[in-house]
Amino acid sequence: GAARVAVRREPQPQGHVTSGASAYTTDGNYVGSYQLTRAGLYRLVVRIGTQTGAGSPYTVVVGSAAAEPRMTYVYGAVRAARAGRIAQLFAQTRDSFGNRIAVDPALHPAGSEAITFELCLSNPPLEAIDASQLASQPPCAGGPRSSDVTVSVNYGVGPEGKLLDLATDAPFYGLYRITLFPFVDGSYYPQVRHNGYFVRCFYDSSDALDPGPRLADECVKTVPQGRVGRRREDDGVSHARSATDSGMSAEGPVSSANLMLDAAASEHEGEQSLGPAGQDRRAGGPGFIVAGQEATPPLEISRSFVPQDTGRTRTLLVLLPVLAGGMGVLAEAVLF
Repeated sequence: GAARVAVRREPQPQGHVTSGASAYTTDGNYVGSYQLTRAGLYRLVVRIGTQTGAGSPYTVVVGSAAAEPRMTYVYGAVRAARAGRIAQLFAQTRDSFGNRIAVDPALHPAGSEAITFELCLSNPPLEAIDASQLASQPPCAGGPRSSDVTVSVNYGVGPEGKLLDLATDAPFYGLYRITLFPFVDGSYYPQVRHNGYFVRCFYDSSDALDPGPRLADECVKTVPQGRVGRRREDDGVSHARSATDSGMSAEGPVSSANLMLDAAASEHEGEQSLGPAGQDRRAGGPGFIVAGQEATPPLEISRSFVPQDTGRTRTLLVLLPVLAGGMGVLAEAVLF
């Protein structure tokens, strides 16, 4: 009988079934394949005719594909900060299908991507630069750059320094925390780069709440397309959760038929399941800012300490001796 492949997501979203194709080979084997568009945990079932066979069901853990810098977005203190105080941004890296980069922070504490931060004194004209040339641009796209800030980048660290997203009981996959400590107040233009590519989508979120993949995708659609950034496909880092991929390649005798299967994340389909899900903001909220546009608003860094107005004090200091002298003359006149 013919072999049929069915892959179901665990837990099972309603109506979410991915079927595969199979073909009979001359050596008595069935060779089947399927493509998954959404990283996560799946249950793979092989049926020979009407019977479940080939040792299935199997558990298949599908990780993310290589990172795509164009899909990265930044959220956090994008519009306001204070000199002399810590401010934080978060860069969420994803693959070209919208999956968060599933690199385990416990195995790779620095992550798999190169995330850097630049504080520019003027708005870099990124909109005027060809998309394919963005990754080769100098800091601040050649414009003036501020050195009055210290920066640190940490992988897998979420808001409030948490290492585990309590909503999903999973690490903060693909997330980089950028901690700033500016020294001087003024208007600046923050720029985040992913593997050299200028990230274009920023979300102003003083409470560091992830805007979610849907809003991020809407912003990405507005950015000029083209081959941008550099994928780090040969970094030797496995983009999958630390689990046995049993079922990725499975075979077993069922009615003299073997079925060999291959799974890979290949196309974005729906929401991402690995890492923090985030919550989409309601329309009318602060919204995304596309960095490098002519009308990009700056990051306003205010003073932490505002000197008090001492004019009144200086006036009193000048008048007090005069008043004291006048009181002395009056007292002398009364006594004598």
